[in-house]
Amino acid sequence: MLKVIAQRLFWLVFTLLGVSFLCFCLSHLSPGETGDMMLRQSGGVTSSESAQRFRQSLGLDDPLLVRYGRWLSKAVRLDFGESFATGEPVGREMLHRLPATLKLTVAAFGLMLVISLAVGVASGLRPGGIFDHTARVVSTILVALPNYWLGILLLFVFAVHWKIFRVVGGTGLRDLVLPTFTLALGMSAFYGRIVRERLLEVMSQDYIRTAQAKGLSLGVVLYRHAFINAIIPLLNLWGMSFGFLLGGSLLVETIFSWPGVASFAVQAVLSRDYPVTQCYVVFMAVIFTGSNLVVDLAQTMADPKLRRKAAQGGEA
Repeated sequence: MLKVIAQRLFWLVFTLLGVSFLCFCLSHLSPGETGDMMLRQSGGVTSSESAQRFRQSLGLDDPLLVRYGRWLSKAVRLDFGESFATGEPVGREMLHRLPATLKLTVAAFGLMLVISLAVGVASGLRPGGIFDHTARVVSTILVALPNYWLGILLLFVFAVHWKIFRVVGGTGLRDLVLPTFTLALGMSAFYGRIVRERLLEVMSQDYIRTAQAKGLSLGVVLYRHAFINAIIPLLNLWGMSFGFLLGGSLLVETIFSWPGVASFAVQAVLSRDYPVTQCYVVFMAVIFTGSNLVVDLAQTMADPKLRRKAAQGGEA
């Protein structure tokens, strides 16, 4: 198991280096004059000379590899530089907004689990019934809807038309409802269908029929034998979905004026604030790779076959 963990950590570091370098190159090779744009935002007089001096003060005239090496040497010490727009350390700005993003993501992830398991189990126990057909139609519609369009629709109906929620939200529980449903509904529909298919597959196995032949009740058969075996393959997908929810909050936070990391990154992209965008991409890469590592280990511990394989020194 320790060998497997060491291998995964090695590839995690290698992935982070590749992602950070690619993002650094794309950010600094994008068209546009950063010095001129930043001077305009700060209210300074824009000219070729002033923009050039501004770029030199930020170190943007150095070769690309030199700038990346300088950034990487600081990043390994968790120093991601200062924001061009605010002048504050990027790490401090991100940490200040991180709790709001985590609150939204955790709420959406929990809602997604509850809805997908409830709908998937109910559909799997009565395949071909009215609820199953209705859930299939609704899930198809929800999966096809982009979350930003769904967010605008919910905002118009519940905030503008019915005035149940505020149009410009804060960070309270009431303001969390609409963005949480926006993030969770589409993914809930997708995973609900997967839970249904996995449950139908498991319920058709011989050991399930043997348990039923022994006279065990449906509840005992479902939760003691079928449910765990049905969701083990989904652990990896659920782990990745946590990262997808964080990434998907980019537009959702902007639509609902949610003061999180993603909305801060959107403003940084629009203002060409390279340190913030670079830090955000690295942060997202850490979330994706870290969640995948944790879920892979959890899946290995939950599945006896994978556990034996890891104990023998094989790939989990």
